[in-house]
Amino acid sequence: MASDRPPFDPTKMTQQFFSVVQISQKNLFDRLLVPLLLAFGILFTGSRVFVGDWPSVVFSLVPIVLLVLLAAIPRLKIVLGRPFDRNHAMYLTFFWVYLQLWLWTFRLLAVLEPSGKDSRLYYVFLILFIAVTFRVMLTVFALTPRGYAVFFSKIPTWEQVMVALNEFIAAGLLAYVGGNELARILQPNVLSLRTDPVYTGGLLFMFGLYYLLIQMMWIQSWNEWLSRNKIWVRLVRLLAPLALVVVTLVIVRHFSRLSDTRTADLIGTANLDQTVLALSPIIWLMVFLVAALVYSGGKGLRQRFLPDALLDRLPDRLSDFLSTISDMDMLLVAMLLMTTIPVQIILFNDGSIGVIQVLQQEIARQNALIDSSEQALALLFALPFYILAVGLLALYAWAMAKPSMSARERDDLVDKLPVGLLILFIIALYLCAIPFSQVLTEGRLPQLPQELGRLLAFDILIPLILLYAHFYPFVRIPYGYGQARWREQYSKQLEENLRDTERQLEVLEAKIQSSEYIWQNRRNWRANEEERFNMLFDLIDHNGERDRLNMARLRMVDERQRLAEISEAPVSLTIARLPSRIVSYGIPLLLAFKIYEWAVVNDGLREVANNPNIGVIEFFQTILEQTQF
Repeated sequence: MASDRPPFDPTKMTQQFFSVVQISQKNLFDRLLVPLLLAFGILFTGSRVFVGDWPSVVFSLVPIVLLVLLAAIPRLKIVLGRPFDRNHAMYLTFFWVYLQLWLWTFRLLAVLEPSGKDSRLYYVFLILFIAVTFRVMLTVFALTPRGYAVFFSKIPTWEQVMVALNEFIAAGLLAYVGGNELARILQPNVLSLRTDPVYTGGLLFMFGLYYLLIQMMWIQSWNEWLSRNKIWVRLVRLLAPLALVVVTLVIVRHFSRLSDTRTADLIGTANLDQTVLALSPIIWLMVFLVAALVYSGGKGLRQRFLPDALLDRLPDRLSDFLSTISDMDMLLVAMLLMTTIPVQIILFNDGSIGVIQVLQQEIARQNALIDSSEQALALLFALPFYILAVGLLALYAWAMAKPSMSARERDDLVDKLPVGLLILFIIALYLCAIPFSQVLTEGRLPQLPQELGRLLAFDILIPLILLYAHFYPFVRIPYGYGQARWREQYSKQLEENLRDTERQLEVLEAKIQSSEYIWQNRRNWRANEEERFNMLFDLIDHNGERDRLNMARLRMVDERQRLAEISEAPVSLTIARLPSRIVSYGIPLLLAFKIYEWAVVNDGLREVANNPNIGVIEFFQTILEQTQF
């Protein structure tokens, strides 16, 4: 009867649905991955239905339906060739994202003009449309048994996401440069501006190689090969100098174009030139840092910033996760951070105010350190790198603050950690984002003595504040805290061991006296030869044990004395000398920035180079005078 039926329970039905579509019950990620993807896809599809965008609704429903069917019906594993797992879910997610990108680029191509002075964007998005179409087909192929075996199905999910993001960024950069050049080649009579083949060729080579390497990262065998430390180091040693030259050409090209304000306003590239000049110093710094690290040793980024000695001191889960990071993964993260904002400005700048523009305006309006929107953009661009550097310093501080490490182990760990390099990198980030970007975007050097106060504050005082603001909370205090806690624990342990040794000595002294008394009265005991031998052996053994305990006691007393000396010096000489070492490296760094500003902005370099009568002393004197340092 109908009255005997149980009431409808939507909560129970939802739980049953989630239990059906979950990948497995092994961990929380596998249980929640498909439900979260479905929830996001349904919300996006609902928003498209609300605005009446029916093509986007259809393109969104196809991957969602496939995800539900493949996850909920085990018999469909015949199509996949294996049980449904998280890799299939991620491939379907990539398929969903690339379908939306395909629809977006298709709509743009339908409204853009393929000819005329405004046709450059058409060819840019045409190349991007081809790249997206290519990836859509390969993503569908990845769901098949043969494609699953070829593509990166053995790497962590977060690394798959990093590769996919880097591929779209590489495709966008290559499409932007290649599309502009293609429009000029196909329409020489319409777009007749003179081009620099070295500059354009360098950009096409670097972005094309970037896109090719990301395509190789999609293949599991190539991914494993590129992730090997020796291969990675050799590859970066080969490409880093070329990338440094290309970034330098970008700075020179856009600065020289911006110096001619009439031409820049005529061709409409003034805003782009200002943006590139604001961001390029940070990109140049990152490329130079990677090149310097790989040329100064063969360890790679992973062993430089996350050495095994550090991972051994971290919690197990965090250590297991960090141990999966390779040199190529760290490079992918750096490339993503270096190119996300440029691609957003190049491809997604439709004239509307976005999140980055809002933040840029707010920072420029409410921050006393920022004078222009370009500086605000450079600060936003440098912020992710700063967060990464502070995160690494926090990991180092966690390890240094552990009281289980001895003083020697702590000093050995500090010697292996690039603490000074990270603090110096943070200071260099500030110099690139604030003073250096201002010089490049304004095209002038600070004027003395009118701007002496600003020069001292921005180029000397703030870097010193940054030095000690990161040295004390991330190095000095954690090291001192861990050292003090270890010293207290070790002091208590030494006192207990010393008392235990003294008790053993007292007991042993009584045994020795008893053995000596027995040996001296051996004649009265009428002991035979064997018993006398045992008496003598016991006496010698007890005396040897007493000597051993006395030596152990002396070592403990000596260790306690050393511990008292450590108490008088709460940090090691390495930590105490770290600020002075950073300053000793920072002064040449600051001079290098000022000389580079002078070389780019001022014509003094050309005057010095063309003067045949100038000596060594006059050369450096002229440099210091014209850098106004």
